[in-house]
Amino acid sequence: MPAKQGNQTATKHAVEGAIKRLNTGDEMLGIALQAEQQAREEYELNGAVSLIEKDAARHQAAADLCFAALQAAAQQGNAEQVDKFLQRFGWLNAGAARLWEMVSRMRARQDTGPAANSILDAYRDKNDNDS
Repeated sequence: MPAKQGNQTATKHAVEGAIKRLNTGDEMLGIALQAEQQAREEYELNGAVSLIEKDAARHQAAADLCFAALQAAAQQGNAEQVDKFLQRFGWLNAGAARLWEMVSRMRARQDTGPAANSILDAYRDKNDNDS
């Protein structure tokens, strides 16, 4: 769901409610339900690879920003901030790497390439000629 200007408290509570409902298996409500419906529509329109690629890009962007903040904290000698950003960077970067790998594998399965298509066409032509 795209970020909108609005009630930050409502958004915060929607996030907390969505996480709680994920943990309990209950159906989403309100803003979380709208976000779920939008995700389903995007999946139907663009497929799973598109959704995962978007998440990979978001994780990567957050990791890159976190790394920049980590470097700035290190230059300032702020050990507390270094620790904070280092933990977050590790989590975000690992998540981005897993998601990019998933996108790569999914795309590889989708892409039969010209060589595979040529082989399939030759096989089909041979079967048509044998009939």
